[in-house]
Amino acid sequence: MAEPKADCQEKSGRDPVHKIAALLSFVLWTLGFLLAFVIPPGSEWIWVPDTLLLVGFLPLLLSWRPAWPWLVFGFFNIFIGFVLQVAQFLPDTSLPGEMPKIRRHLAEYHVPLAWILVGALSVVYGLGRMIRGLIVRVLSRVK
Repeated sequence: MAEPKADCQEKSGRDPVHKIAALLSFVLWTLGFLLAFVIPPGSEWIWVPDTLLLVGFLPLLLSWRPAWPWLVFGFFNIFIGFVLQVAQFLPDTSLPGEMPKIRRHLAEYHVPLAWILVGALSVVYGLGRMIRGLIVRVLSRVK
């Protein structure tokens, strides 16, 4: 019976970190969402809402021990950034129905570079964490 209590104590000891990460993510997501309605398309600051929404995931990823979610998050964001980049150059005549309106919205409100840069930084950080963990594991087995 002592083990479940130790497990509960370990989890409750980490709770403040997770709560702070969740609160920080909530603040970043709320700010990004509100700015999406304030900043007009064509503004030089149109990249800020998407960037804040993406950066809002980072505190949660930091509070989680595994490194692989950083890679998944990063590669998905890079992929979305490239899709947004390609969507800017699609001719409206090649799209069916209401798709030209959606393409214009994506081109006006979502800056591909923000997605690609946040994704690339996440992949680099995730790889760094994985390499560091591998080195620590190898050194602990050598000793």
